[in-house]
Amino acid sequence: MTQGTYRHGHFVWHELMTPDGAGAEKFYGDLLGWKFRHTEIGGGRIYRLIDVNGREQGGILEMPVSEGIPSHWVGYVSVPDVDSAAKVAEAKGGRATCAPMDIPNIGRFAYLLDPEGAGFVVYHDNRGDQAPREMPNIGDFCWDSLTTTNGDRALAFYGAVVGWVRGKFGDAPGLFFAAGEGQDVIADTDAPQDGARSSWTTHVVVQNLDNARAKAESLGAKILAPQIDVPTVGKMCIIADPWGSVISLFEPQMAA
Repeated sequence: MTQGTYRHGHFVWHELMTPDGAGAEKFYGDLLGWKFRHTEIGGGRIYRLIDVNGREQGGILEMPVSEGIPSHWVGYVSVPDVDSAAKVAEAKGGRATCAPMDIPNIGRFAYLLDPEGAGFVVYHDNRGDQAPREMPNIGDFCWDSLTTTNGDRALAFYGAVVGWVRGKFGDAPGLFFAAGEGQDVIADTDAPQDGARSSWTTHVVVQNLDNARAKAESLGAKILAPQIDVPTVGKMCIIADPWGSVISLFEPQMAA
């Protein structure tokens, strides 16, 4: 990480909120080869930092069942001013379920819902953002997808809150989000299936999709979509881990 260097508008962290931190650590470690480092965050609670190929890219936060928060993954988007982003989100029809607050000696964040209820975090790291890899490696977080019934409204909302603009991904159809004019395309959108609610799904690179799908199922995951082919890009499988958190396993075409 370079002090003071920021990648505003990019996803810079992914976090799993789950009722079973130890169980989730074992599941994802076995499935994806992730390593973990534990740090205490107060009150005896442990935050499990996810080490992917020698880089910390996310964390696991154990949430007591009594808090009523369903298990889920959430992405952190880098912004220059968390408080301003949260105010804009609420003015544009979103909602803050966790108001802006500090992470001592690290940064500031707020947990937001977009107008359709998809959750994401706006985040400012006091130290700067970690530089991206030139190409994602096996086990890396690589992409995020928004399920939405109204792409144009989503673009207007996220454009106002985190600065995204309409992006282009080759000749692929559909709506893509770019981190800013002339910047990287970092996410796409799709329509909900069978009445599913609007949500974000993160994708993780795997070496072999068939093997990863079989491994996930053997570890107790539910297979939601066995295989989705993306021409010239790769293929993916959508799973729910044993506690219900949804994540995508993605095999790039180049890894085949």
